[in-house]
Amino acid sequence: ALCPPLADLSPFFEKIPDLGRKLRIATPCIGLHTAGYALSDLGIEHEAINGFDLEDSYRSALESMGMDHVSLKLGKTEGDLMKAGLQSLDVPVDMIIAGPPCPPFSSQGSGLGLKDPRAKVLDRWRPSEP
Repeated sequence: ALCPPLADLSPFFEKIPDLGRKLRIATPCIGLHTAGYALSDLGIEHEAINGFDLEDSYRSALESMGMDHVSLKLGKTEGDLMKAGLQSLDVPVDMIIAGPPCPPFSSQGSGLGLKDPRAKVLDRWRPSEP
């Protein structure tokens, strides 16, 4: 194994109620679906039903991982979260789970961090205040 086993983190999380089915997730900035690996490591049964990413080249890798049934919105047009909104999700969705977009923060990207316009997606997908 390349990574050490994950410690038991369950005491730090509230238990997800039993839905009688797998948790349905949307994954903005899906990349190679590391959010799914994290949920699996936490013992949370889930299924991805939406995946967005600017990079269309992930499609074959994601489909080979068994995600050919997932609504994959990939590429600079369909996968652009700045143009997509919550209404573009296939529903029902129980959880939206993602990290920050890679390009503004990665060494392969711009390195501009929050000054990169692509980082504004963090604000766009923030739930509105009640």
